[in-house]
Amino acid sequence: MYDFNTKNTATDYSSGQEFHTDFGLAYNFNPVTVGVNGYYYRQTTADEQFGRRVGPDGYEGEAFALGPVVRYQLGPVPIALQYQHELLAHNRPEGDKVWLKFALRL
Repeated sequence: MYDFNTKNTATDYSSGQEFHTDFGLAYNFNPVTVGVNGYYYRQTTADEQFGRRVGPDGYEGEAFALGPVVRYQLGPVPIALQYQHELLAHNRPEGDKVWLKFALRL
């Protein structure tokens, strides 16, 4: 994905454009799937305020995370547990992420 951010007219602040992608690689042992997942994020243009770059590097952020994923197929309901550890974080909050996801058809 590629994001184009607009200017905040109240502060005259504009965050830079951003590229980010999610990825995963898994093997299905039916009904269990195991694999790795992660994401990469990169801000491609500088933040600006009053028409000038903010800070010495424009607060251009970058992040990379990787971790395991386990999914179980409970009848028609997939249940997934994901963990991602940030191996790289620059000009971004840094931390680990855990998700428990499931999907129901309505």
